[in-house]
Amino acid sequence: MHDGSAPDDAAMIGVLGPVVAGGRPVPGVRARRLLVTLVLADGRPVSADRLVDDVWGDAPPKSPHAALHTQVSRVRAVVRPARLEAVAGGYRLEAESDLARAEAALRDGSGAAEALRLWRGIPGDDLDDGGPAAELARRAADALHRLEARVAAEALAAGDVDTARAIAERRIAADPLDEPARVLLMRALAGAGRTAEALAAYADLRRVSITELGAEPGDEAARLHRELLAGAAPVPAGPTTAPAPRAAAVGLPAEVTPLVGRADQVAELVRAVDEARVVTVLGPGGVGKTRIAEAVGAAVADAGTAVYYVPLAAVRSGGGVLPAVSRVLGLAESDLGPDGMPRRSVRDLGARVLEALGRRRCLVVLDNCEQVIDACADVVTDLVSGAPGVTVLATSRSPLQIRAERVHPLPVLATAGADSAAVELFAQRARAVRPDVALPEDAVAELCRRLDGLPLAIELAAARVRTLSVEEITDRLAQRFALLRSADRSAPDRHRTLYAVIAWSWDLLEPDAQWTLRRLCRFPAGFDTEAASAVTGLDTIALDDALISLANQSLLHVAESGGRTRYRMLETVREFGEERLAEAPVAADGTTEGAAVDRAMASWAATLAAGMWSEYRSVGGHGVIARLADDLENLAFVLRGAVDDLAGGERAAARTVIRVFPLLAGLWSMRSLHAQVQELGIRIVYALPDPREALAAGLSDEDRELWQATVLAACAAPGANPKARHVVRGRTMIRRLHRPERALLDPAEYFSSAFLQHSVYGLLRLVLAGVASPVDDVRLHALAARMNLRENSGDLTGALEDSVEIAAIGGHGDAWTEAMLAMSTASIYGQQARWSEAEQRYRTAVEKLASIGADEDAKQATAYLVASLCSLGRIDEAEALHRPLQDGWSPSDPDPDGGPEAVAAMMIGAAELARLRGAPDAALYRRAGELLVRRIPNGSRDPGGEMLVAIALLGVVACGAPETGRTLVDALIAGDEAMFGVTGYWDLPQAATMALAVGAYLVATDPASEAAPILVGLARRLGARQDYPVMHAAMQRLQVPPDGVPAQAWRAEVDRIAALSRSRAVRLLRDTTAALRRRA
Repeated sequence: MHDGSAPDDAAMIGVLGPVVAGGRPVPGVRARRLLVTLVLADGRPVSADRLVDDVWGDAPPKSPHAALHTQVSRVRAVVRPARLEAVAGGYRLEAESDLARAEAALRDGSGAAEALRLWRGIPGDDLDDGGPAAELARRAADALHRLEARVAAEALAAGDVDTARAIAERRIAADPLDEPARVLLMRALAGAGRTAEALAAYADLRRVSITELGAEPGDEAARLHRELLAGAAPVPAGPTTAPAPRAAAVGLPAEVTPLVGRADQVAELVRAVDEARVVTVLGPGGVGKTRIAEAVGAAVADAGTAVYYVPLAAVRSGGGVLPAVSRVLGLAESDLGPDGMPRRSVRDLGARVLEALGRRRCLVVLDNCEQVIDACADVVTDLVSGAPGVTVLATSRSPLQIRAERVHPLPVLATAGADSAAVELFAQRARAVRPDVALPEDAVAELCRRLDGLPLAIELAAARVRTLSVEEITDRLAQRFALLRSADRSAPDRHRTLYAVIAWSWDLLEPDAQWTLRRLCRFPAGFDTEAASAVTGLDTIALDDALISLANQSLLHVAESGGRTRYRMLETVREFGEERLAEAPVAADGTTEGAAVDRAMASWAATLAAGMWSEYRSVGGHGVIARLADDLENLAFVLRGAVDDLAGGERAAARTVIRVFPLLAGLWSMRSLHAQVQELGIRIVYALPDPREALAAGLSDEDRELWQATVLAACAAPGANPKARHVVRGRTMIRRLHRPERALLDPAEYFSSAFLQHSVYGLLRLVLAGVASPVDDVRLHALAARMNLRENSGDLTGALEDSVEIAAIGGHGDAWTEAMLAMSTASIYGQQARWSEAEQRYRTAVEKLASIGADEDAKQATAYLVASLCSLGRIDEAEALHRPLQDGWSPSDPDPDGGPEAVAAMMIGAAELARLRGAPDAALYRRAGELLVRRIPNGSRDPGGEMLVAIALLGVVACGAPETGRTLVDALIAGDEAMFGVTGYWDLPQAATMALAVGAYLVATDPASEAAPILVGLARRLGARQDYPVMHAAMQRLQVPPDGVPAQAWRAEVDRIAALSRSRAVRLLRDTTAALRRRA
């Protein structure tokens, strides 16, 4: 199909093989790289710096621009009559290429077979792996794959099975794991009447898939296989396929008003993000960058690619970019184990983001990058280099200036003519304000022209039709433009246009409304009337009038959240407010109005946080957390500013820090965002002064408690190294703030005492003393600690007694504590095979966690609820609950996003459901276990992770494929040393579960092994968990001696082991696994 001849058009550039121009080879690798880079730009300008990078790579010449000019002159001579012209800052090539012609065939939907003949070899093979070779290879491979798929589908529909088969075999030879190609081969063979060969092709596909990927073939292949077995004629894949289901669009705002005049730009950007790894939409404020990014995101999601929309307008420092991305991804730094305890330590947030994004194709939209442009450039560079499936769409007023970037300057709306996009937008917005407004087409077109086609300026001007005619609006604006041109000749014209429209609205405001806009422009997440009152100082009536005036001038957007009205300023209006703040007169004491606003916001934040903290402790967290979520960005903004001030020596900022941080740290921890707590907490510990000064000055009991809570939250987060410098400093602070005599009377003092303990035995003594505390809050936390200790040591009866006592305390109303209690209690019931009681508690945990926005933890609680329902035989209910956890994922897909434990638990749930439905899937169990072993090398140090590996191994054995589970066996045996070692933990139910899984493996693979009955007996003696059906089934099955061994001797050995004391059983378990490890 590929004829190998060079394109003979005189102006055609050929890159689908050796680089040619007009059919003639292009001499010199540098010239070829230069030409290919220009071709890949599709007629857009390419900067000189980018060309130097692509041509010379890491070894630029001494005079790069002179050397580039020389190369351009050589290439210009080769490509004539095509035009290679210099433009501002770079060069542009006007010429058709074979790659562009192939991609046009895909867009047009015709000529695919002819386009395939354009390939003459391996694209990029003569570029020496430098410069643009990788991008050319990717685009060419994508076009080739899609063209071949279209030609094959057309051939099948026309009955040309030979062509379809040839394409399929060529693709399989290039990539044996290309499942669509193997499905195509099956269809071609079946279409030729060779059903037996088609079935053999499926068997080969299944063998390769299981061997290489650890998964069964996907749904389409399996469905075709069933059709062939049933003797039905398979439905051929036609030249068009059903549209892909809409993918996830996380964080993407819903469209409130139609996007006018941007259809071509949206389509061009959708193509751009399909072709380039990084696309930056450039333009001034008000040109519509955010709206078009939202539209592109929606279109990409509609086409079946996941989209993550990350708004950065509220991010004021580079350190906030990565956390903003992680929040949209829903990343949690810890997962809940079945006992409700976090079971993962904090890892590098960048690694977590790459881990989540790097496993599937998705688009990340970074909106409003300009104020943190350097940090965005770093984050985007890491994303595209570390996650090959990720494409980034950024919006900014300036480019990222990274190598992978393709810039897309966003033009203003067309203004020429009565049917122009600008006129349409003005008319739409004006009629929304005043339906009967007169809109003379010529006058509107002239007004839009004077507004430079800027969408935001047009929308703000349209709001004026409430009281003015179109002609009057034009006259007023003309006067303002003249003033602006004379006042600031250095400002860009479009900036002056937008400024003029906002300034006009500003001048129409009463003084109170102007004051209100200036004072409230620093709230990044909007505000309610309480916040506005605190920062403006206006009384209720004056404030209401000011807010209504701002909304009427379109300077505020009004929305409702939880039954409360909130106001939000557009980013451009906030910038205008900042300029007005800077121009405001300085007070008599030398204080600028900007500094006064910062102080007012800090006071508001401290008061709000203290009130929420008090309310949370007294009546519970449901309403508090909902309100806190609305102001989370505002509080974080104020907190970071206060930390900066504190680090700069402003001691007064400590009050804001100690009041706001504990509240935010609590919410972040509930949502498992421990990295944010740790990152900010370390800075706070170093910035806080020695508390002895504050104590000497009469530090109140309330502030002492908040100071302790701040340091404890910063130093005791999961994964914190007790020997880290900030933890040591924090311990010194706590020692000076701590009142030991109140350790059993006040929760803050109790936790401080626990933080200061130097030994495990000291901590145990404190727990036992706390259980007898007369203060409910202290007693509750001590009972929770003892409950966990008892459960880990196998005293399940005692742990349940503690659970009952905790529940009896009642009245705390803390949704998080209630959820953790429900999870812990459910875990104890589940491991005892008391699934009905476990089900009730897991449902409570899911409800409580969802109510406070702990969505990831709620999903994990749901996974354990699914296990309980499966164990109770309520498969339909379990499947309905598990379906949202899978979120459309199937075993034929790559591993989904998320933490390894959460993903593995989802896979195991799917495998359990399939097994109980009569379709055992050993490969899926093994895939879940190996994912944990592979992605958490020290996963055996995690009891929850070890339990999941044990379940995976039990599943592999139950499905009749024990020989494939050796990797899981080795991981579990290694886990014994971590569990009982010096730095390990003591969790007997988990140890027993490991013994059960390895024992089941040995019974299936080596029933005569001496270790098999020992491990089965230890599983019984130490109380192996029974949470999942496969665990319970294994425990029941192993009560019967395996075939081929003396039954009486087997039973005697198992019974002997089961009768050992706990300490002797633990020693025997360690000796047995050590012997197995030596033999491995």
